[in-house]
Amino acid sequence: MMISPPRILIVGAGACGLTLARSLESFGIQDFEILDKARGVGGRMASRRLKRADETQASFDTGVQQIESSEPALQELWQEAEIAGVLQKSNSGEMAYWLPKPGMSALAKFWAGKLSLDSHGKQKLHLDIRVKEISRTTQGGEGASWELSFEKNAPKTGSVVVLTCPLPQALQLLPQGVPLPTPLKGPRIEPAACLLWTQTDGTLSRRNWSAPEDSPFLEALLELDANAALLSAEAKAREEGQLPGQESIVETYLHRWRYSRVRGALEAPWLEAAPGLFLAGDAFAAADGRTDVERSVLSGRFVAEELASRLRPAIQPS
Repeated sequence: MMISPPRILIVGAGACGLTLARSLESFGIQDFEILDKARGVGGRMASRRLKRADETQASFDTGVQQIESSEPALQELWQEAEIAGVLQKSNSGEMAYWLPKPGMSALAKFWAGKLSLDSHGKQKLHLDIRVKEISRTTQGGEGASWELSFEKNAPKTGSVVVLTCPLPQALQLLPQGVPLPTPLKGPRIEPAACLLWTQTDGTLSRRNWSAPEDSPFLEALLELDANAALLSAEAKAREEGQLPGQESIVETYLHRWRYSRVRGALEAPWLEAAPGLFLAGDAFAAADGRTDVERSVLSGRFVAEELASRLRPAIQPS
């Protein structure tokens, strides 16, 4: 007999969350929602447009800039995006990689656009919705066991919650009484920042700062407000001889990532912190040579497989 799946709430619309959602649909599981605090999908697959001297716009990727992937199980995924015109394949030695067209956010939008509507004809993806708290509940109908409260929206209940946001943010959301799983003390996520600029001669440039080599500068940068941080980054780039004088600049933009690259990812594909409360993302599914994006996508797939085995064991992937 078919087991009707209870509502699944996915927190985070990055590579892991979107892959999880698409994988659930491939198993015939439709009763889920994706929630993200940002105004767009993709997480660290983010792009930014800056004005050029001729008033056209240039696209920069502020997080992931290319997808390096030799994982056999993922080649079909990248090929699908290549056929859709949002990735372009290239090669460097034994490692194949894909460049975004026009920016990395196009890939995330492509994935989000493949999701179907729910049974009421409504979108399953909800943006600009920030989770404030997760708590246990017996409200919300048969099977509901978790309640998500938000800063500006009505609470939502579900029997399964999957946190795919950066691990430090996910750990902050764990309810009181849910102990921190011991393995989660291992991974750490380092900050990063990138300064983007367009010049009057048409040049498009960037300066990336990453840990650990730039840790002192990044730690200070993260504590400044947006305007002060931009001024600090511009001064740093000029001091390094990378950013030209203001008379040559059309526009600058600074993006700061408090959580950028994972160090010490776990081999486990996901962790269940409490019954029905999962942690997933690029801090999981580690293996030799796997990149952050590969871990994110595979972790999402693995969670979907686990949920499908529990909720609808008779269904096979379509």
